[in-house]
Amino acid sequence: MTPGAGERRVRFVGDALTFTLSHTRARTLRLNTDLAKKPRECLEYLVVHELAHLLEPTHNARFIALMNQFLPNWQSRRQSLNRLPVRHERWGY
Repeated sequence: MTPGAGERRVRFVGDALTFTLSHTRARTLRLNTDLAKKPRECLEYLVVHELAHLLEPTHNARFIALMNQFLPNWQSRRQSLNRLPVRHERWGY
């Protein structure tokens, strides 16, 4: 099913080695399922970050202003996310 006017699609992607949340030209957000294991505030930061890219594709002053507008504490959330391990591995012996 193709999204209609104003609709957006979210696709969950698993087994990536890094945090993956990106948008495509078709305005589809792709989320790595490992993100569900991260704290909610980190996931909210990633979603707002990608949604801001729909309005501004680069990390310029306009992008930062959008982040400040929609998620005023985004910088502390980004720092929290960056301190976390990329993924949780299960080690079996």
